[in-house]
Amino acid sequence: MGARLALVESDYPGWEITYTYDGPEWKAVLRRRVTEQMRNLGIVEEIIEADPIDLVAALASQVRRLALVRT
Repeated sequence: MGARLALVESDYPGWEITYTYDGPEWKAVLRRRVTEQMRNLGIVEEIIEADPIDLVAALASQVRRLALVRT
């Protein structure tokens, strides 16, 4: 899991990525405060998925939404 975790972390530096064996679960927490405008665009502070593929898909969606905040 270490290589997968490192890859996801390097692709999404704005998120703190963790993996726990208890679930197993992949978790991403946004490293910045979520504003009301961001929430209105569907941006979340935390994403939890069962596998890295689903986590990356959810992160990609969030990154696209974050780009709307900056424009």
